[in-house]
Amino acid sequence: WVGVVVVVVVYLVLSGGASVSVVEVDALMDLYESTEGFQWVQNDGWGSQESACVWYGVLCSAANNTVVGLELENNGLQGKLRDSLGSLANVTVLRLGQNSISNTDLDMLSGLVSLEVLDMGGNLIRSGIPISFALLNRLQMLDMSNNFLTGPLHESTAAAW
Repeated sequence: WVGVVVVVVVYLVLSGGASVSVVEVDALMDLYESTEGFQWVQNDGWGSQESACVWYGVLCSAANNTVVGLELENNGLQGKLRDSLGSLANVTVLRLGQNSISNTDLDMLSGLVSLEVLDMGGNLIRSGIPISFALLNRLQMLDMSNNFLTGPLHESTAAAW
């Protein structure tokens, strides 16, 4: 039995065999569909039967089988982010910079309560930084440069950081 257990553990580590929740997979597939994932520069694994942990740009925690990061900068994403992205509550790193994301509302990102790094620089975002970003109290790095931001930064949002 020891040999079988070792083989299974090695398979899970090497293959990214950890399964993330259906909610997380649905949120990732919403991102793929809403940003024309079939046209991304790199989209290896996306939508396949493989664990989402082996999909290009998806980072997972082996400790608790959850998505902890998305690194899809400069990858040809175009379109709008959907509200379901906010259900990735364990994401600490979200790097979507240098794409063509064109949201006019970013409130859905306030659901990413574990977020430490948010890079949305170099997109086509036409909004202000939402007051709800004050909920992102773990945020250490925010890049919203080179977008079409409007309005002032609300006092409560600035004070939260």
